Amino acid sequence: MEVVSMKNKVWILFDCPDESNDKKWLIEELYKLHGGNVYSVSIHKTLWKLFVENALQKIYAHLIVLWQCVRAMALSSKDDVFITWNPRNGLYLNAMLRLLNRKNRLISMNWLSPAPNILKRKKLIKWMFENPNARIIMNSPESVSDWNRCIGLKESDVTVIPDVYDNDTVFHKRELWEKYCFTGGFNNRDWNVVRNLALHFSAINFICVAHKEDFEKNIEDKSLPSNMIVHYDIAPEKYYELMRQAFVVLLPFRDKRVAGLINILKSASYGIPCMITKTASTEQYYEPNSPLLIGNGNWQIWKDSLKDLLEMEKESYEKLCADFSGYIQENFSPQIAAKRIYQNCVLDNH
Repeated sequence: MEVVSMKNKVWILFDCPDESNDKKWLIEELYKLHGGNVYSVSIHKTLWKLFVENALQKIYAHLIVLWQCVRAMALSSKDDVFITWNPRNGLYLNAMLRLLNRKNRLISMNWLSPAPNILKRKKLIKWMFENPNARIIMNSPESVSDWNRCIGLKESDVTVIPDVYDNDTVFHKRELWEKYCFTGGFNNRDWNVVRNLALHFSAINFICVAHKEDFEKNIEDKSLPSNMIVHYDIAPEKYYELMRQAFVVLLPFRDKRVAGLINILKSASYGIPCMITKTASTEQYYEPNSPLLIGNGNWQIWKDSLKDLLEMEKESYEKLCADFSGYIQENFSPQIAAKRIYQNCVLDNH
């Protein structure tokens, strides 16, 4: 790879208009690290409005991405660096660079584990992973392993950077409201563990948020205890309001797939402990031997851990909340993520 200097421009392709972009921290932080010369190749709000309202959304989405990549190519020089927020932008831009034999460094962010229909784009993806000038960013070790099994990528070409909280996040000191447990999410939740916990701790309410189809498919016994209250497919604002007022967030998983990472960050910002299944992705966010990481899917382990939490003295509970929130605030900021992206990917010091 060519050596990148501060004279080289960095072009960032986001998947939304500037007016609604809540990830501007990436531009702001890279601008400081690179000494300027960092630019956004944005989607015009009029094009975005047409996309949102167009019936042929999938086709139109591809056209917008193609237009954005062509514009980035036209604005840039052969020594510049590209960063794409969405993997789809990365795939198209990588194809253009390779077809035109351009050696620009390309950093493609936010690659999740492969979807079931991934074979449709397998050639494009392999072309990306085989590009010596490309760096892929994923948010968890599980995703790297999944892609390795699916397509045989070299793990040395992947940088794992956990999700971070947004720049405008305000961290709150825990204040007690109602003493209920919150469980939410639309992917990989073990609702049977939650039901068993609700049956055992009958004096405590368990407020749940789920996709109705997912919940009904995966709950073994549909006769729910009266203290288990389930909301289906509610708005994000309501979801986080229910989380904000809880005593603890519970996230038991059915398997080791990546899930729950944004919930960890959100609960920490509210000063609420998040008790979660221990996986390679979730343990990134916790101190070693944290009592909030549950390493076994057996609901009895969850019962004992939750019992310890519910019976804590007020001072011990508040310290647990403060320690968890403080660890997230110190180690998962946008500034830390931007620094890792810059050092490991833009400068390629890995």
